[in-house]
Amino acid sequence: MDMIQHRMTLDHTLNLKGSITIVLYENGMIVKSINVGNLIVNLGKQVFADIIGGKDVGISYIAVGRGDREVTPNDISLQQEIGRKNITMKSSYANQVRFDTFFDTYEMNGVWKETALISSDNRLVARALLSNTINKTSSNTSTISWVVTFQ
Repeated sequence: MDMIQHRMTLDHTLNLKGSITIVLYENGMIVKSINVGNLIVNLGKQVFADIIGGKDVGISYIAVGRGDREVTPNDISLQQEIGRKNITMKSSYANQVRFDTFFDTYEMNGVWKETALISSDNRLVARALLSNTINKTSSNTSTISWVVTFQ
């Protein structure tokens, strides 16, 4: 009996695209809002693969910093981290996942020039430079919303 073998080649590419919205408040009023793109770095792609593969890892922190070095796929950290905070809320819808963090008046004050998503095992997932810096002071609160889209 002859066996016929069928070969199917799937040529699908999965792209990850990030978008960040940072809002700065003073006395409950918006004083600045910016939107920037980001780069899912090589370590970040490994983190997403680990998550899909069932490893015990997650995306846990949003960090801010004052570095201004260009973002590259090989980045492993922020250039000059001010600090990081646990993600306040995670949600997903269709092909997107969203990470939100709230920063109170006493948290992460300084000039923000860069931001990052960090995994629970402290790997850099994504990094972005802020083309329009944020000057967060003790008079301000802020939110960072980070959306990753699977395309």
